[in-house]
Amino acid sequence: MSKRFRDIVRNYAATMAFLLSGWFFYSYSPHFAEYFSGRNAFGISGWTIVTRDAFFWIVIAYAAVLLPYYYFETEESSASKFLRGIFRKRFDEEWKKSARTLALKGFFAPLMVGWLISHAGETVTGFERIFLTGEFEWAALETVPFFVFAFQAVLFADVFFFTAGYLMEGGIWKNRIVSVDPTVSGWVVCLLCYPPFNGGTEDFIGWYSSDHPMLPNSPELTTVLNFLIIGLMAVYAWASVALGWKASNLTNRGIVSK
Repeated sequence: MSKRFRDIVRNYAATMAFLLSGWFFYSYSPHFAEYFSGRNAFGISGWTIVTRDAFFWIVIAYAAVLLPYYYFETEESSASKFLRGIFRKRFDEEWKKSARTLALKGFFAPLMVGWLISHAGETVTGFERIFLTGEFEWAALETVPFFVFAFQAVLFADVFFFTAGYLMEGGIWKNRIVSVDPTVSGWVVCLLCYPPFNGGTEDFIGWYSSDHPMLPNSPELTTVLNFLIIGLMAVYAWASVALGWKASNLTNRGIVSK
């Protein structure tokens, strides 16, 4: 057995072990089991996608493409580095970086997939409800359903590239993660902003926001403000689209000139 073949098999087996472990953990842990059981409607016809099923098919897709991917990708995977360090009891800086990278992906990738499916469903449903259920009226563009649709469409474009960045890392996309915050305080501050931990943060500091502010005594100003919000969100998402496959938070983005 050639060394190259062993490297491919080791990368594949280690990465699949990590993916399957993550799927089982998120599917059956008390908190995330509820999150993963959520149904996302696509359109008004009643077609739905369960988050757990979508994540399962992502794992299946990985199982199909990882072998040819590792045939061309020569660098050892983070999962392989992590397991190799455990078996050899060698916990050097490379092992620590791999452990942090896996923890980062293991925490954020399922959340990103869930949000991506949710935004996609809301976008499809909103588009169908507004534009495909009868004669289109321009007045519909001043309604809350339109702003919900537009807001979700912008978020879908933004989250799509961030999700891809977490799910696909490698030289072919030029989006490698070269460092992950090693400090406990950095991880704590980050995790307090995301489920399930942000629930406690919200209870502690108090929080209220409205994506679509309503001013009952001034419908015209309400419309202007909501269009302004959608425009500013579009500029925000434009940056993610420009980054493309380099959009995930810890990607080594280099110089992006487009």
